Amino acid sequence: MIDQLKEAGLPIEYSIVYTAKNDPNGGDKNAYLQKGNFADSTIESEYSKEQPLSGSIEIFSSKEKAIERAEYLAGFTFLDDFGYQVVGDCVLLRLNSQFDHSAVEKYAQAIGGEIYSEPEEKDNSLLESKENENSSNTAAESWEEHTKKYFPDAEVEKDGYGGALIFVSLGENNSDSFITNCFNVLSKLDGCKDGTMVTINITDDPGAAIVGFPSEDGIFGFECTAILSENSALQESYDKTLGITNDRGFLKKRRELRDEIEKTEDEIEDILGEDIFE
Repeated sequence: MIDQLKEAGLPIEYSIVYTAKNDPNGGDKNAYLQKGNFADSTIESEYSKEQPLSGSIEIFSSKEKAIERAEYLAGFTFLDDFGYQVVGDCVLLRLNSQFDHSAVEKYAQAIGGEIYSEPEEKDNSLLESKENENSSNTAAESWEEHTKKYFPDAEVEKDGYGGALIFVSLGENNSDSFITNCFNVLSKLDGCKDGTMVTINITDDPGAAIVGFPSEDGIFGFECTAILSENSALQESYDKTLGITNDRGFLKKRRELRDEIEKTEDEIEDILGEDIFE
């Protein structure tokens, strides 16, 4: 399929087709039959030979499988480089957000597909502390509006501390899409004041909930924990999606690197005799 893109005259400088041993997503339990990445010379003048980031193409057993994968990944486009998704016959083509729309259209034409989704800016609106009842109501409405983008039938209650109690049903959602929606809801915690807490109660499973709170150490600006019943179908999806927000090994390395940077900045300022870093 990558050869087909080259034959269409697209400026692909390098490509790699993955195997079970070197697939960056892991070689097991993937919905696609084959996957490859490529470097487009208009996007990457330098690139990793293991994982070029101009585009990624995945082959499936049916178009329905490709669309299902696109829907799942749509919740994470703000986390990686592939903001554009193009779906063709049994093919999902993901393209770097740096492409302009006309270039994406050429790629879509080359595989006989259509643009399925485009990059969107992450909702980084922050929940500020409120000083009166009127502004508190506004905060609660903000959480409700945000939540209903992902769970239209959710019930949302303010908790009096800037956070929210959310009640949702798994309904017809599969586990992956449900947890993806939870991730999107909790992403609003990034930048909220300390002490803010959001609890997503799962009404299909009394007592089950996913609780999130802002954290500077969190990979995405928040951390969370899951209270799920034994053998819950959501556990695996949680571990591979929301669970990474609490990757302690990653967080430890991140803190160590941050401390090392701050130490280096202090040493530079001591040498120069002035504050140059904020």
